[in-house]
Amino acid sequence: MRLTIRMRVRRAALVLLAVLPFVATASVSRSGSPKDSPFAGVRGPYLGQRSPGTTPVIFAPGLVSAGLSEQNLAPSPDGRELFFRVVLPGAAYATFVTRETAAGWTEPVVSPFYTRHDGGEFFVAPDGRKLFFRVPRVVDGKPARDCNIWWAPRERGGWGAPQPVGAPVCSDSVEGYPTVSSDGTLYFYSNRADSRGGFDLYCSRLVDGRYTEPANLGDGPNSPAHEFNPCIAPDGSYLLFNSPDRPGGLGGHDLWVSFRMSDGTWSKPVNLGPGVNSSADDYSAVMTADGRYVFFGSRRIGRDARALTALPFGEMLGALDGPGNGNCDIYWMDAAVIEGLRPRAAK
Repeated sequence: MRLTIRMRVRRAALVLLAVLPFVATASVSRSGSPKDSPFAGVRGPYLGQRSPGTTPVIFAPGLVSAGLSEQNLAPSPDGRELFFRVVLPGAAYATFVTRETAAGWTEPVVSPFYTRHDGGEFFVAPDGRKLFFRVPRVVDGKPARDCNIWWAPRERGGWGAPQPVGAPVCSDSVEGYPTVSSDGTLYFYSNRADSRGGFDLYCSRLVDGRYTEPANLGDGPNSPAHEFNPCIAPDGSYLLFNSPDRPGGLGGHDLWVSFRMSDGTWSKPVNLGPGVNSSADDYSAVMTADGRYVFFGSRRIGRDARALTALPFGEMLGALDGPGNGNCDIYWMDAAVIEGLRPRAAK
């Protein structure tokens, strides 16, 4: 029987629910995928997918976006290694990784940095030399309410041992969704004491190999509402983020952009609009290292839910067993849509 990627991921995820933090899982195969895998024969950057236009489309349907609730895709600079997070039973998560080898793309396996309380939110630095991710802080063997940012160095054949970014970035507050610009500046969200709302966006510059005291990004992107999941353009010229409660949203989490102005401050954010956002949650943007594409998660439904009820029950189940079923899917689009919004930010 040919196992779908949905079945394979479920099987692997259920086995891993009981593993200990930072268990070393099997390394990614160098010999491609089994013949019965939907990844068999897949070649090319970004799983060989056709490049998107400025209208978002589901990324790799049936491969990465399989109807399981996938999110937080993090590509390597060359598009030949992909991390993505999958929601597991019991509101748990696991981050999977797939790579292109000489024999083709490998079937995804659980990341070697999997933890029982997987924080996920992976990001590969634009130079490809560091992998950042969020880890729930553990106190007395139990996850605390806050999370910290960790990183791992690129080494021959994979990634080295993970380590916390440390102070002053890591604190007793929450730090999450790390992204890095080409100059090494680290951006993240946090609920520190100087936040304007529950969560604000911050940055910390890398100076002589050390991160500086984090700075609140100010009244440009931040507000009394909640701002999450910053995604900095590789050249630092604009910042994407999502918010569930800013005025002017279309429903749920919306994606917004704040542009860096000539004086170094950040513009008031611009909603990406109905061409990108939906009435459902749209969140967790990440850019490719060359600045060409934007990935994000969305819970939008691909079909009219009421129309599904007119189908025979078996057909309805089949229609819901895949991407576009209201679980989170990963979308991607050409980043040109972002630059088209810059004139609105200048007003």
